[in-house]
Amino acid sequence: MTYFNKQFPTRRFYRYSRKRWVKDEIKLSSARLHDLYILSEKYPSLKFLFTDFERKHSELINDTKTKFFQEKIMHSTNPTESCWNIVNTMKNKIFKNNMSFIRENDVLMDEPVSAANKFNIFFRDAPANVIIQIPKLD
Repeated sequence: MTYFNKQFPTRRFYRYSRKRWVKDEIKLSSARLHDLYILSEKYPSLKFLFTDFERKHSELINDTKTKFFQEKIMHSTNPTESCWNIVNTMKNKIFKNNMSFIRENDVLMDEPVSAANKFNIFFRDAPANVIIQIPKLD
């Protein structure tokens, strides 16, 4: 019967993209914080307990998050890359590396290889062009 219930549950389960650093300890602390909030609304004398527990809950979240990401960086093969990946995911930054075209002499070039070659030629010749323009001192 358990196999049947797993295949045809009475409730639908939705998968959310949860944060992997959220552990059971944080979930339990969050539930306790919510219960304490409800009690502090009924009994204002418990407000100081709520604020104290809220501070501890925030510290727990920060410590757990820091520890998770530090371990992730330390155990990676390329710490610099993993560090930047973490920073970009925390900022919800999405990279778009599709260079569709480049304009040269009023002509649009839509081939990425030729555009990359133009950039390489420019940066190869740029120092020589700058040196020519510098006046010589006697």
